[in-house]
Amino acid sequence: QYYLGNGGKASFWYDHWSEMGPLIKHFGPSGPFQTGIRLDSTVAGACSEDGWLLRPARSSAAEAFQIMLCSMTLPSLSTIPDSLRVNHCPSTLRKLTVQAVIYRLWRERNQRLHNGPSTPPQVCFKEIDRLIRNAILARKNRRNFRHLMGTWLMHE
Repeated sequence: QYYLGNGGKASFWYDHWSEMGPLIKHFGPSGPFQTGIRLDSTVAGACSEDGWLLRPARSSAAEAFQIMLCSMTLPSLSTIPDSLRVNHCPSTLRKLTVQAVIYRLWRERNQRLHNGPSTPPQVCFKEIDRLIRNAILARKNRRNFRHLMGTWLMHE
């Protein structure tokens, strides 16, 4: 999660900088078209000193989103850089995540070598998430795994 300063580092669509979380989850792939904000835009790129650079709202969800944005201080008025909030993550969860990522990369490599087509990144991330959840659930009664699911979901 980002503490939003001037908006120069935080991705408008993919980072957790607003109370809604990553905006791409709420708007989906049509979000950039609906709002007029490019997919690769930072938060700073989505506003000026005068306000947010958004298309007029065409749905109640877009209207609620614009109302939420207007209640925030404009990042363009800040001189403080964005900072990433780092939550404490248990070493067991870090090791489990590394293990799941390496396994998924190995599977992807083998799939490309033997079958040809590659898997979209979203599918890979979803599979990594599922691997981690399954590993935590299978060991939920062990001392080091008791509270890991809540921590994993918090970092989602």
